Amino acid sequence: MRNILLLIFTLFVCCSKEKVFQPEKTVLLYPINYDTCIQINDTINSTSNINFVWKNSNYTDSYELVIKNITTEEIKTYKTNFTNFQASIKNGFSYNWWVNSISNSLGSKIKSDTWLFFLEKQVDLNYLPYSARLVQPQNNSKVNLLDNQIEFKWEGYDVDNDIVNYSLNYGFAIDNLDKTIKNISATSVKIQLNNNQTYFWQVVTVDSKGNKSFSTIYEFTTN
Repeated sequence: MRNILLLIFTLFVCCSKEKVFQPEKTVLLYPINYDTCIQINDTINSTSNINFVWKNSNYTDSYELVIKNITTEEIKTYKTNFTNFQASIKNGFSYNWWVNSISNSLGSKIKSDTWLFFLEKQVDLNYLPYSARLVQPQNNSKVNLLDNQIEFKWEGYDVDNDIVNYSLNYGFAIDNLDKTIKNISATSVKIQLNNNQTYFWQVVTVDSKGNKSFSTIYEFTTN
């Protein structure tokens, strides 16, 4: 009887496995979301060293910091075992950033919220306008024309509140937006288009100092 109990106990210990949890979502701390007051720390070079900080998350072996330049869509990724990382990024651009919590044992990652900030180009200059956020038509969408027209809509924002106008570039190829409507004072415009055609479009924001920011490029097809 004693041997049987010993055998059962041994099997229980051998078959029991430690439960492995998914990594928790971390909380971002700095740069603060929608921060427009990050001044450059080098007025000579075109880049600044920014210290990104976030909270420790449970069941996490390492972190992956992701920084996206909204204008150029360039994405940089950095891996670290700590809850902060100093990255060198270009001045004068708007950025999204987020952190992935990684579990080595599970091979999984959990993404944090995505935050946005703006890095000044030069301390004594005014702020560049944020890249416009394209609203309509949505990327990779199919749209119906009304009287052979479609209404383009977007959102613009500038810290100095001195946006002068917008330009809308569009065309049949992503690398050839050869049609332009300039000096648009509103955040929408109607354009006559062809049926059964794929288009690409982008919005350029211009402020009172002549500074420009370029949105991402969206694609859509007319029915």
